Amino acid sequence: MADKAPIVRSRISAEIAGNRIELIESGEERLRLLLELIASAQQSIRMLMYMFNGDRVAIRVRNALTEAARRGVKVQLLIDGFGSAAPDEFFAKLDEAGGEHCRFNPKYGR
Repeated sequence: MADKAPIVRSRISAEIAGNRIELIESGEERLRLLLELIASAQQSIRMLMYMFNGDRVAIRVRNALTEAARRGVKVQLLIDGFGSAAPDEFFAKLDEAGGEHCRFNPKYGR
Protein backbone atom coordinates (compact mmCIF):
# COMPACT_ATOMS: atom_id res chain seq x y z
CA MET A 1 0.00 0.00 0.00
CA ALA A 2 1.42 3.36 -1.01
CA ASP A 3 1.90 6.11 1.53
CA LYS A 4 -0.90 8.60 1.43
CA ALA A 5 -0.26 12.32 1.44
CA PRO A 6 -1.24 13.98 4.71
CA ILE A 7 -4.63 15.59 4.76
CA VAL A 8 -4.30 19.35 4.74
CA ARG A 9 -7.28 21.16 6.15
CA SER A 10 -7.92 24.78 5.50
CA ARG A 11 -8.29 27.03 8.49
CA ILE A 12 -11.75 27.72 9.79
CA SER A 13 -12.23 31.46 10.05
CA ALA A 14 -14.86 34.14 9.65
CA GLU A 15 -15.20 37.88 9.71
CA ILE A 16 -18.01 39.29 11.82
CA ALA A 17 -18.70 42.99 12.31
CA GLY A 18 -15.17 43.90 11.24
CA ASN A 19 -13.52 41.34 13.54
CA ARG A 20 -11.77 38.21 12.29
CA ILE A 21 -12.13 35.00 14.27
CA GLU A 22 -10.21 31.81 13.64
CA LEU A 23 -10.42 28.33 15.11
CA ILE A 24 -7.08 27.28 16.58
CA GLU A 25 -7.03 23.53 17.00
CA SER A 26 -3.79 22.74 18.83
CA GLY A 27 -2.38 24.02 22.09
CA GLU A 28 1.07 24.52 20.58
CA GLU A 29 -0.33 26.67 17.79
CA ARG A 30 -2.47 28.61 20.26
CA LEU A 31 0.57 29.37 22.43
CA ARG A 32 2.68 30.39 19.44
CA LEU A 33 -0.01 32.76 18.17
CA LEU A 34 -0.69 34.17 21.64
CA LEU A 35 3.00 34.95 22.20
CA GLU A 36 3.19 36.57 18.73
CA LEU A 37 0.18 38.77 19.51
CA ILE A 38 1.66 39.84 22.84
CA ALA A 39 5.04 40.59 21.23
CA SER A 40 3.42 42.68 18.50
CA ALA A 41 1.16 44.74 20.80
CA GLN A 42 1.91 48.44 20.63
CA GLN A 43 -0.72 50.13 22.81
CA SER A 44 -2.69 47.75 25.00
CA ILE A 45 -3.43 44.15 25.90
CA ARG A 46 -6.64 43.22 27.70
CA MET A 47 -6.64 39.49 28.34
CA LEU A 48 -9.12 37.22 30.09
CA MET A 49 -7.95 33.72 31.05
CA TYR A 50 -10.08 31.06 32.70
CA MET A 51 -7.21 28.70 33.53
CA PHE A 52 -3.87 30.28 34.43
CA ASN A 53 -1.65 27.89 36.36
CA GLY A 54 1.96 28.41 37.39
CA ASP A 55 3.34 25.93 34.84
CA ARG A 56 6.01 26.35 32.14
CA VAL A 57 3.48 27.66 29.60
CA ALA A 58 2.06 30.20 32.04
CA ILE A 59 5.58 31.39 32.83
CA ARG A 60 6.15 32.07 29.12
CA VAL A 61 2.87 33.99 28.83
CA ARG A 62 3.49 35.95 32.04
CA ASN A 63 7.03 36.81 30.90
CA ALA A 64 5.74 37.98 27.50
CA LEU A 65 3.11 40.16 29.20
CA THR A 66 5.79 41.54 31.52
CA GLU A 67 8.03 42.43 28.57
CA ALA A 68 5.09 44.14 26.86
CA ALA A 69 4.45 46.22 29.99
CA ARG A 70 8.15 47.15 30.14
CA ARG A 71 8.01 48.49 26.59
CA GLY A 72 5.09 50.73 27.50
CA VAL A 73 2.11 48.60 26.48
CA LYS A 74 -0.85 48.91 28.86
CA VAL A 75 -1.34 45.31 30.07
CA GLN A 76 -4.48 44.23 31.91
CA LEU A 77 -4.96 40.56 32.78
CA LEU A 78 -8.13 39.16 34.32
CA ILE A 79 -7.94 35.57 35.56
CA ASP A 80 -10.71 33.41 36.93
CA GLY A 81 -10.48 32.72 40.66
CA PHE A 82 -12.07 29.30 40.30
CA GLY A 83 -10.19 27.98 37.26
CA SER A 84 -6.74 29.48 37.91
CA ALA A 85 -4.25 28.03 40.37
CA ALA A 86 -1.44 30.58 39.95
CA PRO A 87 -1.11 32.58 43.19
CA ASP A 88 -1.03 36.37 43.14
CA GLU A 89 2.73 36.27 43.83
CA PHE A 90 3.15 34.60 40.43
CA PHE A 91 2.19 37.93 38.82
CA ALA A 92 4.57 40.12 40.88
CA LYS A 93 6.94 40.66 37.92
CA LEU A 94 4.03 41.79 35.74
CA ASP A 95 2.78 44.17 38.43
CA GLU A 96 6.29 45.58 39.02
CA ALA A 97 6.65 46.23 35.27
CA GLY A 98 3.50 48.36 35.31
CA GLY A 99 1.00 45.74 34.19
CA GLU A 100 -2.15 44.89 36.10
CA HIS A 101 -3.68 41.59 37.06
CA CYS A 102 -6.97 40.91 38.77
CA ARG A 103 -8.60 37.70 39.98
CA PHE A 104 -12.34 37.41 39.36
CA ASN A 105 -13.87 35.57 42.29
CA PRO A 106 -17.64 35.99 42.69
CA LYS A 107 -19.37 35.21 45.95
CA TYR A 108 -21.36 31.99 46.02
CA GLY A 109 -24.72 31.48 47.70
CA ARG A 110 -25.97 35.05 47.70
